[in-house]
Amino acid sequence: MLARSYGALVPFVAGPFSLCVVVFAVTVPAGPAFAGVMEAGFRLGLGPFGVPGSLAAVIAVSAHVMQMLFMGLAVGIGVALQE
Repeated sequence: MLARSYGALVPFVAGPFSLCVVVFAVTVPAGPAFAGVMEAGFRLGLGPFGVPGSLAAVIAVSAHVMQMLFMGLAVGIGVALQE
């Protein structure tokens, strides 16, 4: 769905496939927040579906930013409820 919002016309199976590739990619030891490794996983996962590397990188960074924002929001709410 995120890929389609950026204009990448990919089949439904591209989502689960690229997610599997990302999961395997983040098992590689990486820096904080899997910076770079997650994006490489997205590029590898979306490549077989004809998504150019630059567009896959944009999709990956968008997904990564959204993930960090939602996790930060969840932690913030949790901390606020603890006090």
